[in-house]
Amino acid sequence: MTNRGIDVRDAAAYILSKYERPLSTMKLQKLLYFGQGWSLALLNRPLVDTVFQAWKWGPVSPDLYRHHARKRVMGTVEGGSAKRVDGNNKIILDAVVKNYGALSGMQLGDLTHLPGTPWTICREKAGVLDKSKPSRVEIPDDDIKTYFKETLPTVPRHRLSQTKAPM
Repeated sequence: MTNRGIDVRDAAAYILSKYERPLSTMKLQKLLYFGQGWSLALLNRPLVDTVFQAWKWGPVSPDLYRHHARKRVMGTVEGGSAKRVDGNNKIILDAVVKNYGALSGMQLGDLTHLPGTPWTICREKAGVLDKSKPSRVEIPDDDIKTYFKETLPTVPRHRLSQTKAPM
């Protein structure tokens, strides 16, 4: 894909702005991955300017990881600005927070580990069958797009009664 989307730091800052407390880095990574998936499926373009890799605990953007390595939680992203997120990017991220925001990082990771997900398929193709083993294999945008397009009719709708999502 040629359009790489918005800066991953801006998208992360936007998600963090929706929470009253710092967010686990695992949850932040997974929410960004779901945003990427829905943007690819619905808008036919990436949300963020990053690739995702099939790491042990699920999809991870190495570009964002460099900004939070060795941290378990984040409240801000250096160089990121929520104000730079607008239009359809904001709509996608708002929907991701609304529909997935009540889930923990581990629960989101479990969703990415289901049979037939891009994470699972990429690791299988790379010969990394043991889920406890590390991997840095890239998850192609086309695989993410296909999966989310196929998932679209069955997406669960989580309702949040708050304007701010829980941590």
